[in-house]
Amino acid sequence: MFADLGHFSVRAIQDKLPISAKTPKDVGQAFYSSVPGPLYWPQFVVTVLASIIANQAMISGTFSTISQSLSLGCFPKVKSQLPSKPLKRSALHMECCCCCDDYHDMPGYSHNAGYMEDKHMFIQGGYLPLAYSLVLLSVMAIWYYVHRKRYLFELEHKVSSEIIGQLAANPVVNRVPGIGLFYSELVQGIPPIFPHFIAQIPSIHSVLVFVSTKKISVTRAAPEERFLFRQVKPRECRMFCCVVRYGYMDVMGEPEVFERHLVEHLK
Repeated sequence: MFADLGHFSVRAIQDKLPISAKTPKDVGQAFYSSVPGPLYWPQFVVTVLASIIANQAMISGTFSTISQSLSLGCFPKVKSQLPSKPLKRSALHMECCCCCDDYHDMPGYSHNAGYMEDKHMFIQGGYLPLAYSLVLLSVMAIWYYVHRKRYLFELEHKVSSEIIGQLAANPVVNRVPGIGLFYSELVQGIPPIFPHFIAQIPSIHSVLVFVSTKKISVTRAAPEERFLFRQVKPRECRMFCCVVRYGYMDVMGEPEVFERHLVEHLK
């Protein structure tokens, strides 16, 4: 904290904490050495509580950033769920253990955490946040590029109504009772993977719904406006396209609840 030029100037530290001139041995722990004796333990408790708050802020910020990146299609599709048990945060847990093993001492942590404010060079530890940023930026850029290319390919090669009619009239294709959900990124049209799916498994449900989920620029989507259906021609195929709209603060919830709501709106 005392090396943070964003909060304290060099002159202020020199005027208020002349430790280096009087007791050079206390330079390594200047913060606690500056606390009067009777206030040492209260200050120690406050410091520990501040560390806990910073820890929770890092965890919440990490999950919030991943969730927003998922909504924008800029991150691989992972299950972003803030668990109640700390040990279940395996990725952050292993990451922190690796950082502790790498630095060993407090100066290393200070150089790493305060790079943007302290202006420390890479050689002193500030390279770690930049390295993490480059890795994550590379993953997000590659994912977005490939995801967009795949979407454009599906958009250009979507299945026509004639092919759908031929598949429905094909006596080899069996229609079994029930409702089948087929996930697709396309808002309109049938993805090109569907004919390949029928060729491998010549059996589909009597009612088939192509589902695509989209994030909209509102906090929460109204429940009555969440499911938008469009029937695929020819009508005797009993196939539908469904766009499920979510606000950026909406949570999809359990699959069973989602399926029940979708079937109710389909009816």
